[in-house]
Amino acid sequence: MQSVMNGRESNKSLMRAITRMSRWIDKRRPRHLTSEQRASLREHPEYVEATRRMREQAEECKCDPSAAMQSRLEKLTRETSNTFGRLERAMRRKVRHEFDRKQAIIDIERQLSGAAVDDEEAKKVLQVEDQMLPEQVDLLEKLFTWPTSQSLEAEWQRRNAAVATISQYCCFLEGGPLRGRRKRAAPSDGFDEEQIKFPEPAKKSCSSPEPSQQDILLVKAENYIKKAKKPRRCFQCYGDTHLPIHRRTQKYSEYKSTLRHFREKHLQDRRRNPLPQH
Repeated sequence: MQSVMNGRESNKSLMRAITRMSRWIDKRRPRHLTSEQRASLREHPEYVEATRRMREQAEECKCDPSAAMQSRLEKLTRETSNTFGRLERAMRRKVRHEFDRKQAIIDIERQLSGAAVDDEEAKKVLQVEDQMLPEQVDLLEKLFTWPTSQSLEAEWQRRNAAVATISQYCCFLEGGPLRGRRKRAAPSDGFDEEQIKFPEPAKKSCSSPEPSQQDILLVKAENYIKKAKKPRRCFQCYGDTHLPIHRRTQKYSEYKSTLRHFREKHLQDRRRNPLPQH
């Protein structure tokens, strides 16, 4: 853009380097063929013909196992493997080229819409791969925007929307992961694998309503904290009703991890969060 504004020629080598780097960073860009694509290559006419010649030579070697026949069989085997590799590279280039064309259209439409996070796919990537909560995704959605109009009123509206989102996010209690823990993918609904598998609730009774899944999860976590000698859940986080459910019921892999979390996050607390009554 600076070259266009200043009337200079664009730096093609720099732009190509940036393009290659952005393609390498993009995790959605296909790097390997799927099992279906690899299976389709085995039906390619070139590979079928190479395989046929190799098998015919293998049958001839059974009748005449001489050194010359074995050498020819090894040569045909290498040619068959090289043919499959060449077809695989060609298909991978084709798949990447199609992805780049489609992704370029998506990026252009995203810039024209004025929002970097404008679809559910982008939000899912942030929640699963980057382990972001819905409040953090909404914050990024309002901050990472582009101007779509040259009017001053539109810029004020864009600024006011970002300021309002930041003000709402200030009330959100943010907590980062502990040091030394392995990164794991967060589920799309905010619960880990153990919390997704809720116990089957009791049969419906006419006198009391059926408890929700979150209530069952909280009761299960409370009973665990009360009975466990070395609990792997933090009672202080559980007692904080302002935290999300998956934070209050988070279960650590080891008891030492719970102690480390308590020292770093709650040791300076001036009050104790009592266990809520259900």
